[in-house]
Amino acid sequence: MSGEVNQQYQAFLRKLDGFFAQVMERHAGHMKCRKGCAACCAVSPSFLPVEMDNLRRAFAGLPESLRQTIAAQAGAAAAGVRRECPMLVDNACSVYGQRPVICRTHGLPILFAAENGEKSLDHCPLNFEGVERIDGASILNLDQVNQILGLLNIQFDPEAAGERKNLAAAILEWEAHPSAD
Repeated sequence: MSGEVNQQYQAFLRKLDGFFAQVMERHAGHMKCRKGCAACCAVSPSFLPVEMDNLRRAFAGLPESLRQTIAAQAGAAAAGVRRECPMLVDNACSVYGQRPVICRTHGLPILFAAENGEKSLDHCPLNFEGVERIDGASILNLDQVNQILGLLNIQFDPEAAGERKNLAAAILEWEAHPSAD
């Protein structure tokens, strides 16, 4: 990843983390998000190239034994035997500090345009139990987040625009052909 795009991407991730921290502070008693809760990780995800490059570098920096565990889980996911994210080991994200955008926004109250064009508000069903109304300052506009991520991805790889790649398949490729960086 070019240095400038990487810096912009990392700054974007820090902003999302800051927003999440503010929501956690405001609603600590109503947020179940914490280490050990992997409810949002029950999918084999796909990501944009800008995110995959960041994940590839994070994966390469892990101890070999952990990479082997993740690769085995990626193989199980690719075979349809495992549903959870391959990076999830012992109910915790093995690349937590470099996790992608969607992983940083799960659990938050999000506003987005539904397929019918109407605005929709959603959040993890484990969070905000018994809360009648969520304050606007705690709601993340997912469409804006996706626009920023899309622009960063275009800067990273104009040819791949919105092309997403399955994480399990990418991990298997990384293990088969480790990069030199």
